[in-house]
Amino acid sequence: MESAKYLNQALQSTEFNMSKFEYGLKRAVSEVIAGLIIFVIFASFVDAGLISESFVLLFHFLNALLTISMVFVFPFWTTSYSIGWLVGIWLMHGSGLVGALELLLYLVPLIIVVIRFIKKFM
Repeated sequence: MESAKYLNQALQSTEFNMSKFEYGLKRAVSEVIAGLIIFVIFASFVDAGLISESFVLLFHFLNALLTISMVFVFPFWTTSYSIGWLVGIWLMHGSGLVGALELLLYLVPLIIVVIRFIKKFM
């Protein structure tokens, strides 16, 4: 019972808050930086010969799959959080940390945000 209470408190904390622009922006930036760190560690293992280069393709495939799956949960985010997240992704693209292909995948969430605005004001 104590673990359920702890989980409820954690979900209500700002770490899991998906209602504000700033949280979406922080999440996008932290996701890209975490992905970069993981990729650098992974690449160092390949360079050291600890794992095969074929795992790099698997890593890219899993990364694309997780990105696509994230797009499916995007409609459940609030509009302000979504806009913050998209701005964060755009900033990371401008710095060269998000590639053009990934940016194209994020057009779907952008379309969702535009549809929300149209529904709200029409």
